[in-house]
Amino acid sequence: MLDNLPLEVLQIIIEQKSLDIRDLINLSSTCSYLRRIILSNNILWKNRYLEKWSKIDKSEEIGNYYEEICHLYVIRQKVDETLTSFATNFMNKEHLSDADFKPFLELINSRNTNRYYIEDYLWIILNDHSKINTYDVVPLKTRGNLTFKYYSLISLRYLRHIYLEKAWKAFNLLKEEDQLLEIGATMLTQWCRPECDIKIKKIRNQFDKIAEEVKEYLKINSPNHPLIQTNQEDLNLWRDKIIYKNQFSSADCKVILDVMQKVICQRMDFCGNQDDYFNINNSFITEVLESKRGLPITLSILYEGVARRLGVNLEPVNTPSHFLLRFIQHDTLNGEMYYVDVYNRGLMSFAGNSNYDVNPITRASTKIVIERMVNNLQVALRERLQPPDNGVQLMRSILELNHILHPYDLGVTLSLTHYYMKFGIDTTPLKEILQTRNYLNRDLANDILDLLSINEYASKNRNSLPHFLNECNGRNRIQNYRHPDVKFAIGMVMRHKLFNYTCVIYGWDHICAESDAWKREMNVDQLQFGARQPFYQVLVEDGTKRYAAQENLIFSGVKNGLDKNPEVGRFFTHFFRDQYVPNCVKNEEYPNDVEVRMKFHLEVS
Repeated sequence: MLDNLPLEVLQIIIEQKSLDIRDLINLSSTCSYLRRIILSNNILWKNRYLEKWSKIDKSEEIGNYYEEICHLYVIRQKVDETLTSFATNFMNKEHLSDADFKPFLELINSRNTNRYYIEDYLWIILNDHSKINTYDVVPLKTRGNLTFKYYSLISLRYLRHIYLEKAWKAFNLLKEEDQLLEIGATMLTQWCRPECDIKIKKIRNQFDKIAEEVKEYLKINSPNHPLIQTNQEDLNLWRDKIIYKNQFSSADCKVILDVMQKVICQRMDFCGNQDDYFNINNSFITEVLESKRGLPITLSILYEGVARRLGVNLEPVNTPSHFLLRFIQHDTLNGEMYYVDVYNRGLMSFAGNSNYDVNPITRASTKIVIERMVNNLQVALRERLQPPDNGVQLMRSILELNHILHPYDLGVTLSLTHYYMKFGIDTTPLKEILQTRNYLNRDLANDILDLLSINEYASKNRNSLPHFLNECNGRNRIQNYRHPDVKFAIGMVMRHKLFNYTCVIYGWDHICAESDAWKREMNVDQLQFGARQPFYQVLVEDGTKRYAAQENLIFSGVKNGLDKNPEVGRFFTHFFRDQYVPNCVKNEEYPNDVEVRMKFHLEVS
């Protein structure tokens, strides 16, 4: 019937925005005439493409948009296949190695645009909040499932790091005046938060907006200030390059700093996060701009960026336990110095009267500031002030970034080597670097190579980790048939009787499978039933993994903060009512646990 309509009318029908791509494909399948009309309409497909993918960076001209959309959906299908392969083969690998991402690299190497299509689809999966309302084990491709999200996040991290590693190397080669603190801080956040769509331009625009608010306040209260008359060319220059001297007199600069303190620290309420100082979000400029709370170093980066846009030079300065900005009155006889403590609401104090332990000469370069930010994150994670891998594998990300920033520091390389070996990560890329890079201490480089040469043996005999953290790398899994003493099941959400933490069970042993040394350290013999009782591998809401005795666990069914732990997705596809449902791979390991989960559900219903 439609094929009897005039062509002009058909064009109007098929160009309706209410018809999505799937509708057009279905319509084109009804007859050869419609197929020819629809598939040959390049403008139609171009519009559909731009509606969905206009933000994707494209380095190639697109001729046939229908074919491009078909290609894009083929890429999505291959991403689904790769994520399914990861879940099937690598569930018991805590970290994937570079070689494991070969399917993605092959797609990207075949065509550069594929990288953007892959990343776009991974972001779609991560942001798919479709609910799964069943106690049944569901296929891995089910929309909204946590397992696909988990491997999407790991894959996105890997792909983003390939691009960002090049960006970091390019940034390090810039002239010092072009290495802006706000750009380095944003790149650090991009590196640590690959799941977030963070754009340097957007962050810098936020700095611009704050600077404009300061100028507006200045116009009202000091309408004759020389900043008001400054031409846009100069303002753009200060915005885009580090300035090494004040652009106005010291008196005029102090007026600007006074207004900045009123606008940023009082009206906008930016200040130090004293209530939650060790929260790693304090190190990320995106989080600081949103929460208006941060560490001395991130708040100082914000303050320096705004002051620079307004023609005031604030020098970053390191102290052993603090971070400050230094204002120098270059037009005075002695070049009097003041310290600005942004963490304490922009407090400004004369250097001669301050108690800060500061080198009076050295200005902290952008490279030094970023290195300190990286070290802050590394120390916080090692001191367990945060979960060991808040986000996904954050410690690994920090160590790898440190290696990029210090390519010839063998101490940094050794730290990364130990981490790779501990978690069974392929060390081949490190070997290649150590063999080809010209180090000053060649003997130490050779020692690390010797250490790496035994990595294969070490990975096969990984007894250094506790049993409940000792991940196997292959697909071979043993089915765990239930023992009559095992009361609980994988997927059950529990509460620890003594420590009151919430956790989910992802494995169990019918008796404690740990070493005698571990049992002594954990005082297992002081438990009522000792080691001769079931022990459970659990994921805790704080991001840690623990090994808990059965007598210390009680069924809860309330997940609390567990949904913030991305590791849950390694083993479970979704949470339904009072339990996590295992993915098909984990379910194969514990095929009879479903009956126990349902029994507890019925008892509390």
